[in-house]
Amino acid sequence: MVEYEGYEISMLSGRGRGGPDLVLLHGLGDRGSTWALMLRRLARGPWGRILVPDMPGFGYSLVPEAELDRLSMDDGVRFLSTLIETCCEGGAFVVGNSLGAWIACLSLRSHPESVHGALLLAPAGFMNPEELQEAGALFAQPDAKRFAQACLPDAPLVIRGAARRLMAPVLESEVVQSFVRLDSRNHLVQPGALQGLEHRLRILWGSRDGILPQSCLARMREAIGTRVVVEKTLGHAPQRTRPGLVLRELMQLRDQTATS
Repeated sequence: MVEYEGYEISMLSGRGRGGPDLVLLHGLGDRGSTWALMLRRLARGPWGRILVPDMPGFGYSLVPEAELDRLSMDDGVRFLSTLIETCCEGGAFVVGNSLGAWIACLSLRSHPESVHGALLLAPAGFMNPEELQEAGALFAQPDAKRFAQACLPDAPLVIRGAARRLMAPVLESEVVQSFVRLDSRNHLVQPGALQGLEHRLRILWGSRDGILPQSCLARMREAIGTRVVVEKTLGHAPQRTRPGLVLRELMQLRDQTATS
């Protein structure tokens, strides 16, 4: 456990065989255990500390229900900055999925001295305001079966069935609904906002993602060009279905930042 603004943060941690520190951030309606398939291989890789938190309000990082409304995109950025400052030496690389990727992207822009680079898996944040509202509707009126299919179309049927049972209570939780009610339009990535940071970003996008609109792809390419990697068979949560692919792209990000 670590502490953030008076809240206890549940966090898995490990260590690689030497190198920069690494933070893994889950998405909305998820928790740190989403990275389980990657952790053993990361521990054999060229990393320092490996930090896998449940973000405030999610998983075992409990926040009183009366205080959930204080959680926001700005709070997510502040949490990541505080975590890196408190637990990492000289900054960290960040891998984020969906909401976690959006927070990682915003954090790189606002705290470039702390975030060496960010690998964004199916990142939210590249939508227009109307698309953001439509994506929020998936969470505001949750249908666990539909959501599991949209999130994990590349997973075996038995995995989607298990995910559906686990997702149902999480999607209906007050922390998820609190985030859905937020007006996050001002945090959407605008044209030119990532100028000068392109070499420190890499995006992994799946053509079968059913959570985010495929129109995001054009905006991602406009923002960081050829550093967007598209996989035709991939869904919304590659850390669960294609962990080896995520690890490959993470090493590509390291090489990319070292040579730019």
